[in-house]
Amino acid sequence: MPKIEVSTIVRKKDKQAVYDLLKEMQNFPIFMHGVKKLDIIEKKDNKMITSWKVEIDGASLLWKEEDTFNDKEKSLKFKMLEGDYDNYEGKWQLEELSGDTKIILSANFDWGVPAFEKLVGDVLRRKARNSLRSMLNAIKKLLEKKNG
Repeated sequence: MPKIEVSTIVRKKDKQAVYDLLKEMQNFPIFMHGVKKLDIIEKKDNKMITSWKVEIDGASLLWKEEDTFNDKEKSLKFKMLEGDYDNYEGKWQLEELSGDTKIILSANFDWGVPAFEKLVGDVLRRKARNSLRSMLNAIKKLLEKKNG
């Protein structure tokens, strides 16, 4: 199962401000062009069930995931419950850096077709990495725009 990790640094934003934005997932389609629809199905305590529709290079991907928020650590874990992958899970971590915040997004993907993985695995990993990086860049841009 390929593991992909991307990160970025948001200037002049503390960990709490970044975490607050991550917790408002329903707003992701507003500023993330690849996220076409995101619905909160259920919200209870520190967990949410969300339904996602994402477009990558013209292909729509759908899934439901469970999101678990850790307010103390300012982190988020997600795990696909059903959808277009066999498995998709990961985490968002935040590190405070002298008034800036580093966002680290890690995800494990299992596309569910081993023969397909052998043929086009590098392309799929590159597309997945670009999609995750696009999410981080959108978050960074929105947060840094709020600084100015």
